[in-house]
Amino acid sequence: MTAIILHQICIVVFPRAQPTAQRETSLAFPMPDSIKRCDLLSTSGYFCPIPPAGNLAYNEGCVRFLTPDNSTHESQICMITHLQHSSHSDAQRLEREHRVAVSLRETLRVLNSNRSLDEILQFIVRQAREILYAQAAAIYRPVGQSGIMQIQAHQGLSEQYVREARIPFGRLATGNAAVQRRPVAIPDVNQRLHSTGASLDEESEAILIQLSTRYRALLAVPMIFPKGEVYGTLDLYFDEPQNFDDEDIALACAYSDQAVLAIENARLSQRVEQAAILSERDRLARDLHDTVTQTLFSASLIADVLPVLWEQDESHGRMALQELRKLSCGALAEMRMLLFELRPEALLQADIFTLLRQQVEAFSSRTRIPAVFQTERFECQLPADAKIALYRVTQELLHNVEKHAQAGRVTVIFDRVQPADRARRSHMHCRLCKQCVRLVVVDDGRGFDPAAVTSDHMGLNFIRERVKEIGGSIQIDARPGDGTRVEVVW
Repeated sequence: MTAIILHQICIVVFPRAQPTAQRETSLAFPMPDSIKRCDLLSTSGYFCPIPPAGNLAYNEGCVRFLTPDNSTHESQICMITHLQHSSHSDAQRLEREHRVAVSLRETLRVLNSNRSLDEILQFIVRQAREILYAQAAAIYRPVGQSGIMQIQAHQGLSEQYVREARIPFGRLATGNAAVQRRPVAIPDVNQRLHSTGASLDEESEAILIQLSTRYRALLAVPMIFPKGEVYGTLDLYFDEPQNFDDEDIALACAYSDQAVLAIENARLSQRVEQAAILSERDRLARDLHDTVTQTLFSASLIADVLPVLWEQDESHGRMALQELRKLSCGALAEMRMLLFELRPEALLQADIFTLLRQQVEAFSSRTRIPAVFQTERFECQLPADAKIALYRVTQELLHNVEKHAQAGRVTVIFDRVQPADRARRSHMHCRLCKQCVRLVVVDDGRGFDPAAVTSDHMGLNFIRERVKEIGGSIQIDARPGDGTRVEVVW
């Protein structure tokens, strides 16, 4: 007797038996672990008849072939395969399910990332290609209203094929999958080409011939949005003929759904972005109407009556001319402020002195309240975050004056504080000039009681948070009927 283990197949060869005494013999060999683990084998044993010469039995970890002695028979070959094959198939299935789960989890992670749509689609076609053991994968989408589908993302395809691939709607697997809204497969491209029953037009035949030079099978699944809109198809290319089963098609559809989700997320993000742009445009339009438009309208009225005033009374004419100059300067300042809002990089490039001066000029032009900016230029390279914070704090303080103070005059001061003044020195003071910068906004309005300000007062909370973010300090001095003074030190 000879036992051979080959590719997980146990082969037992019994040579021709020779006549001997009448007795029953038992030939045994150890049971492989993969068979021992099989559910069909219980601890009590497993017994199956193997005609015509005997029986195969399992007990206590061994397989026994029982034959009656004194019988002449041909050599027997027992192949213990069905149990091992079942165990091996289960292991492969579990491994594939694990790979699919890991792949889909990674795909969801990428979907929730900040990657662009093109990067996400490239990731999805790569995952689909690997999980389905395809040689190439691609996402097709229609181009405008032409009825032609082109490749948007791909893995494994040649650049020449990507450039030349033009699939009309309703043609081949790709076009039919999009039109019929169901998966369409070509199990064997060559067989399809040489099939006498296949009706192919000249263009479709040319596409198949080009495809057959590298690939032998194709699976196309549609990409359909929840509302029924067909975006395109996900195509998988194989270099050998394939028998696509339900599991293969279900996996391809799963990755197609992931691609649809990515595209829908991109569309939603684009809509949100467009809504934000429209909202910002509306805000700028309101600001233009409330500031620059009103100022220019007042300037135009003065310019219309200026010649008459000058002829009647030259002194009144000079006053009107001075007012016209102020309005023009204010309108220019307001326009510059709006341009800063539209171009944040310009805000970073401008120096702090220019920014604060334009804030004051725009405030005075808008409110008709006299406002003065007091400063002496000094060399101090403020970090970008400190400069923007001081700019926004000044903007908010002037807005509060306009809204609440009923002031007759406003003064904005920007200067330096000596490091020796520890009470006012910020722990983040400028390391270049070794001094702190100070911003002061003073008005002669009606003032307020700081202790009576509630926590829902967004203006003051915003100012305090801004100052705290840059490591500065703020002091508010105000009393009812006695104006307000706010000092920020950085």
